Amino acid sequence: MERLSIHIEYLLLRHDCVVVPGFGAFINARSEARVDSESGQVYPMMREVRFNSALVHDDGLLAGSFARKYRVPFAEGREMLRKSIESLRRTMASDGEVTIGRIGIISSESDTLSFVPMHGADDEAAHMGYHPVSWVRTATDDAMTDVIADNTSEREDKVSDPGTRIRRFDTRRNYYIAVNKRFARTSACFLLVAAVALSLFLPSHDRTVMPDQASVLPVENIIRKVENSASGISDEKETEVSDTLSGPIHYLVVGTFATEEEADRFIAMRQDCGYELESVGGKRLWRVSAVKDSDRKNLANILNSKEFSETFKEAWIWSK
Repeated sequence: MERLSIHIEYLLLRHDCVVVPGFGAFINARSEARVDSESGQVYPMMREVRFNSALVHDDGLLAGSFARKYRVPFAEGREMLRKSIESLRRTMASDGEVTIGRIGIISSESDTLSFVPMHGADDEAAHMGYHPVSWVRTATDDAMTDVIADNTSEREDKVSDPGTRIRRFDTRRNYYIAVNKRFARTSACFLLVAAVALSLFLPSHDRTVMPDQASVLPVENIIRKVENSASGISDEKETEVSDTLSGPIHYLVVGTFATEEEADRFIAMRQDCGYELESVGGKRLWRVSAVKDSDRKNLANILNSKEFSETFKEAWIWSK
């Protein structure tokens, strides 16, 4: 049941209503901030948790919280919730009341559930740092109120028809600039005519003259540069480019050395191994390769063969 209380407290921080299926619902009752003109106190927004035993439908909120907390499927989370509610009912039947975490106490009297919150609305507001403050009226506030009242009374006196309603403009909250309607219409027409004239006389950009190109440089220059450079490439360079574009070369490495001389000595000592050993340079080390191929699967088959594994027991595949 303690597990159920933790989930209810967590969900009440993010939702206004948390339903315990078949038992009741906990609701966040909120009240807006208000000003008491008689006492001169400004009261903050308040929240109080209440309980309604008529809301018993399962909306899946609690079951989903169980499933997320314990990382189980939704059906298993709902089953865990059902067992927690059964424990809650047993405690209610035996003790007559049950404490829901730090939310409040629920008691049963004549088959009627009553709820007493652990903290009142004032305590909840004070816990969040909201306290009532005193509002002291100043002479400026009184003078502004008198001016607004005088202006309102003057406008009401000018109205001959008692049924006519005056639209009041709050000058304390809004800025008011008096603009003649005829002047506003004339200015709008002038701006419209000026915009049309500018669109007719100013030169427009024709997008069909230059083709759309996904390059900062002109495409013609790039093509010309590539053709000129391609004409000067030798056969050896073309071979290297084709080898590079064909993909990486994989080597069956049988030894790794710090210098090329050590790799050559190793090759000289193992000339009768049955494989054409060659040294392959890297960024920092030199490796001795027994077989090279562009297909890694072929090298894997050779590496796992019995003949090769008996000759080189610690070989591995390296991709350059």
